[in-house]
Amino acid sequence: MTELYGEKYQTKIEAAHDLEAAIKESDIITAVTTSPVKTFDGKWVKPGAHINGVGSYTPQMAEVDALVLQRASKVYCDTTDALVESGDFTQAVEQGVFDLASVTGELGDLLIGKTAGRESDEEITYFNTTGNAVLDIVTAQRIYEAAIAKGIGSTLEF
Repeated sequence: MTELYGEKYQTKIEAAHDLEAAIKESDIITAVTTSPVKTFDGKWVKPGAHINGVGSYTPQMAEVDALVLQRASKVYCDTTDALVESGDFTQAVEQGVFDLASVTGELGDLLIGKTAGRESDEEITYFNTTGNAVLDIVTAQRIYEAAIAKGIGSTLEF
């Protein structure tokens, strides 16, 4: 088993050989696939876990079990566009196991305190991102500004 240690945050990262055991033990689960079907069983998620769904950016992709959305007491998205773009949402709605009215809110609203965050250690929370060009541009601009301030990087002429 490969182990990596993060000194700054006192974390340990291990390659898992048993998916079920890994999910059952994890505090944070991040799915980053283009899978059209769930990548793990939502029953395995323990109380208090947080799940990030990153890879499902079309209605045909649904990497997170719809049971996760049902079990989550808080469901967030990066933008409301995710509600019609992500198969994690659209397929759960089509199956009749999730209602979009159950979405707690957008990430930005959570960050500014407009939307409730985790209220107990037992809550399961879920965040889905389909990506957002504006966020990508802002992130790129901040990276660029940091590189200029540090005097690092290269300029490419086109």
